[in-house]
Amino acid sequence: MRFKISSLKLPAVNVIALISLVSYFTRCDCQIEDQFIPLKSIDDVSISQDGKVIPTKLHVVDPWIRPPRGVGTQQAIGMPGDFNLYPNITTTPFDRIKFIMRPIAREGINTQRHGVYVITDKKIVQDYLDGKSEHPCGEPVYTEENICQVVEDQGLNATDCPSRVTLFPLLEIFGDSGEIDYTVSGLASLAESHGVVTGTGSKALAFDCPWIQGRNSDGTGRTSHCIGGMYLIVEVLAEANVIKSATSDGGKLTFPSLCWTAPVLMAAFLLSV
Repeated sequence: MRFKISSLKLPAVNVIALISLVSYFTRCDCQIEDQFIPLKSIDDVSISQDGKVIPTKLHVVDPWIRPPRGVGTQQAIGMPGDFNLYPNITTTPFDRIKFIMRPIAREGINTQRHGVYVITDKKIVQDYLDGKSEHPCGEPVYTEENICQVVEDQGLNATDCPSRVTLFPLLEIFGDSGEIDYTVSGLASLAESHGVVTGTGSKALAFDCPWIQGRNSDGTGRTSHCIGGMYLIVEVLAEANVIKSATSDGGKLTFPSLCWTAPVLMAAFLLSV
C-alpha cells in the first residue's frame, strides 16, 4: 500500500512533532556529547563462508594513544579529550581492527612512539581477565634479547618486547604531523595462536603498545604505554559458532538502537491518532 504524508490530516501539534523528529534523526549519533569514545565499529565487506554470507565489522581504534587523564598537552592533536581505558570488544574471526596512531600536543621537542603488538603470555592476560592484576602488560623490564623498535636507542632508552608478536613496530613520530594507521586482519589465526580461551569457547586477545617510558638515570622508575592503559582486549568468537548463526542469504536478526527506536515509535503513534 502506498500513501502520501500530505494526504494525512494531522493536527498541527502532530505535524510540529513530526518535524522535530526529522530534526532529531539528522543530528542523532547515539553518543553522549561529552563522552570521549576512542573506538567505533562500522559495517565492513561481507564474506562468503560455507555457502553463507557473513557480515563483518571494521573496528576503528582512534587514537591509539591513551593520554593521562586531564593532561591536555598529552592528548592527540585534532582529537582533544581523554578516557579511562579502551572498551573491550567482541568480534567475529572475519572482522578487522584499524589502529590510528596520531601525534600528541606535547610542548617542547614533540616526539612519541607508537606500535601495535599482541601479547603472547597467556598467563598475564588470563590473570588480568580474572581480576588478579591491574593490566595484562607484564613488567617493563629491559633486556637486549627482544629489541622491537625501529629507532636505534639502546640501554635505558630502548624498549624490548618480551612475550609479544610485532604487528606494527615502534616508530617515532616527530612534530605535530605524521598520522599512521595499521589494520589488523586474520583474527582467527591470532586467536588460535595467542588467545585465552573463555567459558563460551571464544578466545581473548590482548593488543598493546609496550614502549617503556619514565626511566631514571639508574634504570628505575620504568613504566610503559601498556601499563598506562594502552591495551585493547578483543574477544574473538569461535568461527564455527559464527558460521552456524549465519543464514544462507546473509540475513541476521538485528535490533535498531534506542537512538532510532524511540523516535520511530513516537512517529507511529502520531500517525495513528
